[in-house]
Parts: sequence; structure tokens; C-alpha cells
Amino acid sequence: MNAKRIIRQISQPLGWMLVGSMLTACGQKGPLTLPQPATEVAEPAVQNLPEPTDNKGDHSG
Repeated sequence: MNAKRIIRQISQPLGWMLVGSMLTACGQKGPLTLPQPATEVAEPAVQNLPEPTDNKGDHSG
């Protein structure tokens, strides 16, 4: 009889500690969600600018 009592006195606090550690171990805050897919970033369009012309000697004045 004493063995059952001793086992109960030991196992009950150990069980509560196990339950408490399981509840506090993860530290999850808020609801669980799946990661969102990465959004595509639009790249700026390359503009073909006209090359500057060199008209230094072409002006008569």
C-alpha cells in the first residue's frame, strides 16, 4: 500500500510539471498560419533613350 501512495505522490507533481512545460514550451503567439508565397516584384522597364548628338561644329552663326 505504501508503494502505491509514494508512486502517486511522485507521479502527480511530475505529471503537472509535464503538462505545464508542454503548454509553455512552444511560446506560439497568435493563430498558426501557412507561409504566404513570395510576391513577384515588377522590374522597371528599360527605356531606349536616343543617344545625344554632338552638334558643336554644325551651328553657323
